[in-house]
Amino acid sequence: MKSQDFEIIDLSIPEQQSYASNFLTLKDRKVISVNVNEVIKRLIKNHAFNKNVESIVSREYEKIAGNVFPLRKDIKDHGIDFVSAELIELTGGYGGAHCMTAALNRA
Repeated sequence: MKSQDFEIIDLSIPEQQSYASNFLTLKDRKVISVNVNEVIKRLIKNHAFNKNVESIVSREYEKIAGNVFPLRKDIKDHGIDFVSAELIELTGGYGGAHCMTAALNRA
């Protein structure tokens, strides 16, 4: 992908577990994203992970202090603008903004 001029943006473990990468692209550099902070907090509160994973997610989330996708400076530096949507019920079903729209009939 890098040979095709794609840039890879790493996600932390808490971001991965809260479906931060499951955003919907509206146009170039404009996305709809789940509210990652709220999803992480809810997953931890509801003990959605086994104890080992919950420990890792909690510890890593404390380190990043809520500075998560798409609020992170490196995301802004890439010129990505976003709309944060309250999709917390979708993430409970293992989906996000992209998955939510993938099943729509666009005919």
